Amino acid sequence: MIFALLGDIRIGDAVWTGPNASKEGKKATLVEHKVARGKPPVQDMGDENDTKSLDFFFDETFCDAEAELSKLMAAFADRVPLTYVAGDGSFNGVRWLIEDLDVQTLKTTPYGRPVRMKVTAKLQEIPADSPLTFFAQIARAAASAISAIASGNVGARR
Repeated sequence: MIFALLGDIRIGDAVWTGPNASKEGKKATLVEHKVARGKPPVQDMGDENDTKSLDFFFDETFCDAEAELSKLMAAFADRVPLTYVAGDGSFNGVRWLIEDLDVQTLKTTPYGRPVRMKVTAKLQEIPADSPLTFFAQIARAAASAISAIASGNVGARR
């Protein structure tokens, strides 16, 4: 039984090699406005992207550790947003970018091929645009294109 999937990367077996730590973070952006006297008022500027930190293993008992690590490294290098599906099958629709990776080799074959690795991955949320935001972007682009065409038409009124 896998613990979770990060994209299509298997990140642990719940019984033997599951994560030994998982941490999630949320942060609000608050701005202080300096005043001459008294305490500065605080303005809420919204939320920052959520973060997630996972400590887990790749192990020969459930995967090819080198292959899974290479997929993880490729996703990091290419900045590929990945889904995170927990072992219970829950998925909240959020995609994550790998911000930081730390890999420690714990066991190798007699020939030096890694078969057990401990990985710490720090992830940052990539918020999904709503369809309304997408349609608004299209409308703005179309409006500027129509405006440019109209400005070239000497017969158009302003």
